Amino acid sequence: CGPCVSNIPEFISLCSKYKSKGVEFIALSQDKSSEKVEKLVSEKGMNYHVAIDNGSADWFKVKCYPTVVVVDRSGKIAWIGQPWDEAFEKAIAAVSKN
Repeated sequence: CGPCVSNIPEFISLCSKYKSKGVEFIALSQDKSSEKVEKLVSEKGMNYHVAIDNGSADWFKVKCYPTVVVVDRSGKIAWIGQPWDEAFEKAIAAVSKN
């Protein structure tokens, strides 16, 4: 979706910033075509993992896109929201300290 694609530069930046602190980013694509996903990853220079969603959006109770789920090292959901919410990076920073 357009808003998802428009957030890619921010995710690239955050991934670069927090990678050394053990934070991993995984995007879930609703597009079932691996060729389209691979093309987008290449064109946008995405430096994080992108997987094709097989129902995880339902598991995380995603209601709209883009939605961000921050999971801590123990596997617990630490935060769910939209990437433009200022609490998003605070949630990343909090789990990177654990």
